[in-house]
Amino acid sequence: LAAIRDGRPLLLFAGRIDERIDPRLLRDLPGQVVLLGRQTGLRLPTNISVLPPVSYEELPAWLAAADVLLLPYARGRLTDTIQPLKLREYLATGRAIAATDLPEVRRVCAGLAELGDGPEGFAAACMRALDEDPAKTEQRRALVTEDSWASRAQRLLDFVGEL
Repeated sequence: LAAIRDGRPLLLFAGRIDERIDPRLLRDLPGQVVLLGRQTGLRLPTNISVLPPVSYEELPAWLAAADVLLLPYARGRLTDTIQPLKLREYLATGRAIAATDLPEVRRVCAGLAELGDGPEGFAAACMRALDEDPAKTEQRRALVTEDSWASRAQRLLDFVGEL
């Protein structure tokens, strides 16, 4: 991890690098862009570093080292309905998040991720994420804590109890 840092802010995506990613969004970002995961034929701009997947045990260290965690998804039928698991992983780190303005990201994050569509909008979201209020760190962590499996189970039990 230390060997890849080049002194610029580290903007990191961790996950499958496939057709859901919009490579246009990654061209002119304000920092060093690293995609961590298995690439499946997607052509990426030359300024992007692609590294192989790491183990689940190593992943938290990578996420914590990033200045901004990325969700650079293309907009379309496939992505407008996804519920990215990595979003909750990102929130748990407390790190700043820049994402495409997908319905699920907007619903889950409630102002805790910087959203932007298209290359200019996504770059602007990254800039805002780099300059965000540090208080959002704990708000993101709290959001994930409140949305635990235990709390979901309790909501379901409460709902069933009201029937």
